[in-house]
Amino acid sequence: HGHRLTGPRRIVAGAVLEQARPFTAEGIVALVRERAPEVGRATVYRTLELLASLDVLTRVLRSDGHPAYI
Repeated sequence: HGHRLTGPRRIVAGAVLEQARPFTAEGIVALVRERAPEVGRATVYRTLELLASLDVLTRVLRSDGHPAYI
C-alpha cells in the first residue's frame, strides 16, 4: 500500500504480533514503552489505526464500551 515500515512501526507491529487475545491500544503503549521508550503514544495509536485501515487488525468495542483490537 506504499506505507513505510519505520523502526517505530516495526516495534509496534512486533508487539501486536505477540498478542494472543484482543488487546487495547494502551496495553500496546505500555509494552512498547518497556522496550523502546522513545516511541511515543501517538505513534502507537497512528500505527494501530493504519493497521486497522489496511484490514490487518480489526477494531471492536468491548462490553465496557472501550475499543480493542484483534
